[in-house]
Amino acid sequence: MRKQTKERTKVSWLTVVAISCLWFGGEMGSGTASGANSMNYFVKVGWIGLWLCLVATVMQSWYGYWSNEYSRLTNQHTYADFLHQVWRPMDKYMVPLFDLFVVATSPIFISGCISGVATMFDQYFGMNYALSVLLVTLAYLVIALAGVKLLERIGTALTAVIVVAIIVVLGVCIPRFWTGIMEVQRNRTMGEGYTMARAIWLMIAAWGQQSSCINTSVTTNHALKTRDSVIKAVAIHIGLMTVVKWGLTLMLQGRWPGNLDAPIYILEATEAVGSAAIGAFYPILLAACFISTGPLSIYSNAVRWTSSKIWDKLADGNLFKKHKKLTCAVVFTLLSYLLANFDFNFITGVIQVKASYLWLLLYAVPVSIICPIKVKKLRRKISAMDYDPNDEIPAALSAQIIQ
Repeated sequence: MRKQTKERTKVSWLTVVAISCLWFGGEMGSGTASGANSMNYFVKVGWIGLWLCLVATVMQSWYGYWSNEYSRLTNQHTYADFLHQVWRPMDKYMVPLFDLFVVATSPIFISGCISGVATMFDQYFGMNYALSVLLVTLAYLVIALAGVKLLERIGTALTAVIVVAIIVVLGVCIPRFWTGIMEVQRNRTMGEGYTMARAIWLMIAAWGQQSSCINTSVTTNHALKTRDSVIKAVAIHIGLMTVVKWGLTLMLQGRWPGNLDAPIYILEATEAVGSAAIGAFYPILLAACFISTGPLSIYSNAVRWTSSKIWDKLADGNLFKKHKKLTCAVVFTLLSYLLANFDFNFITGVIQVKASYLWLLLYAVPVSIICPIKVKKLRRKISAMDYDPNDEIPAALSAQIIQ
């Protein structure tokens, strides 16, 4: 941060794109890559789900921008520190509650990624499922412990792989299923037992479910020093997610309702096409999505719990305290490993959907309301101190304005 009379901070496009790709990879987990999120929140409800998917993504950009801008202004880069500021003066009650929720739900999302890779190895290569789960879990732990720089490189590379693979999959599948898509849209067909009100509620739940990426966004946005860089990163991220989510929803609607009982929805669609190219690209897509999400979630949770006050209760020479990050990462990885031994559809179709309602209550709604208000107040404070709120904010100034 500099005073307004001096040169402004510049954040390179490469940095912005790298962080956007990291966020994108963090969302391309088991639910998105398998088509479970598209089916459970949008396709099953009928024709309107295709358009509610777009609305949910636009709503996501709202808390995506305000949460990252608030994180930038306050220099809070763990979700616990960030939420302490968001929920003040109720933070002493809400943050511990949120922590318990994250401890309970993060392994669910990570386990879905582990289970997804293991299922793919089983179906495509005949590899033993239990052995696959173990090997993938160990690989996730190693990648997570390597740190955010490696995760940024992996996220950027895998985003390119994911985007190319999805373009190929959608480009081949959507034309083949176009007749089915148009039939659903022309007839305004609703899913059995679904009303418009219920469809809208599921859209809101999907919006809440995607807010779980708080773990990755505020933990990895250190380099977004200016408001302009935050806007660019959120715009790129939302643009990528819109293409992916809406494209997958469109494709799966062309197979609906005949695909309701499919073990992996996108796999059912790609097999229906019978294309050799799709048969080659889909495993690549799945693997890239699962690898880009799981290790990042382990890393983000390890960073949060490394700074926990619980370590103050242990002696300085305690082995676990000396290796706090490793300990935290191993605990989350172990919990995820145990859950990954459950059925993939049970993880993505039941547990993750139920968890989305709590994400809605504990994060998406509060942040969407509180952060815009607090950001505007902080900007006025910063301007009154002769600093530009759109430029880099020094840590000392952040500490002063949030007191």
